[in-house]
Amino acid sequence: MEDLMIKIFWWFGFANHPNGRNDKCKISLLLQFLLVTTFIDNTIMNLMIFNDPMFTWKLVVQYILFLSVSVVIVFVMARKKQELTNLLKLLQMMCPEDLMNKTKAAIYCIFVLPFVYAFSMLTTHEVQGQEYVSKYLSYGFEIENKILKYLVGFYKLFTFYLLHPTLANLITVVYSTSCCLCCRFLNILTSELEMISPDRFTLKAEMEILKKRHHIFDMLEIIETSLSTASFLTCTANFLACLSNLSQLLMYLPGNKTLTILGVSFISGSAVVSTASIFLNAGQIPIEMEKFSRLMRRRIQQRSFLGLDSLKVRSERSVVDEQVVVLSGCDLIYYRKSTLLSLLGTILTYGLLILSIEFQTTFSKRTVT
Repeated sequence: MEDLMIKIFWWFGFANHPNGRNDKCKISLLLQFLLVTTFIDNTIMNLMIFNDPMFTWKLVVQYILFLSVSVVIVFVMARKKQELTNLLKLLQMMCPEDLMNKTKAAIYCIFVLPFVYAFSMLTTHEVQGQEYVSKYLSYGFEIENKILKYLVGFYKLFTFYLLHPTLANLITVVYSTSCCLCCRFLNILTSELEMISPDRFTLKAEMEILKKRHHIFDMLEIIETSLSTASFLTCTANFLACLSNLSQLLMYLPGNKTLTILGVSFISGSAVVSTASIFLNAGQIPIEMEKFSRLMRRRIQQRSFLGLDSLKVRSERSVVDEQVVVLSGCDLIYYRKSTLLSLLGTILTYGLLILSIEFQTTFSKRTVT
């Protein structure tokens, strides 16, 4: 159980073997093949309904886009095997028991959701008498055998949810856990500094504190190296999924409330939680660093007031000039808590803009007719 995360990412082909072996995992090859074929399958299904009057082409394009970003994550993470393995081993060694238990619980929930999603969608279709399975999932062909029809439907819905948002959620769990661990270490370091009185805050004590902070910087660098690109792609996929679901919600809600709300809740709910988790956990790091830096400056000033800088060696410049570390996604998105509301506002704004264009186009066609 200790190396649960390493095993899971090894199965997906994103990390090396937990024991350090270079054996190729058949499960990872199967899962990667499954994810790629799921993307191809969903792309074909969407292209087949491109001219269907029941579906707007903008929704089809948005749908294909966020699935494309999800499959790109597979190839990006496959190239970051060693870096991610180092990070996972670091988490395994340093993560406290309570945080590790929360991480394991989150992983279990992530892998239960695809089954719940596929079962819920199929059950709702059956209750409402919708021919969604034959029209969309079966490429328009009618499957007379009910058992086969539901097996096909369950398989395609399950693999779709595995591609997105399950894959993005796994990245989110590791990223959030790593950031949360760094925040805890920074908080502990700040508490240690608070317990040192100004007269005991010698240059040696200061250097010990700064060495511990340097170890935290090393861990942040590992996080940035291994998951910066993946976290950016995760946020992008979640952003596009929310846009697609927002358009779907506003356009199809009057016609089929239960089915629309159910599908949107699973996808957009997961996307919002995933994105918020990344921004909130990574955004806490600069806040904790600011707390530490302010306290360090105060301790140095208090030491100066007491006349304890007899050696004329001061480190105010190194503390004051050092910038607060802010994690980013490919240096394009900087994860701060204040950015989260702006991102949610952007999703709402662009979603409504796309819909207004679609409604204007539909209205113009009706007027001409």
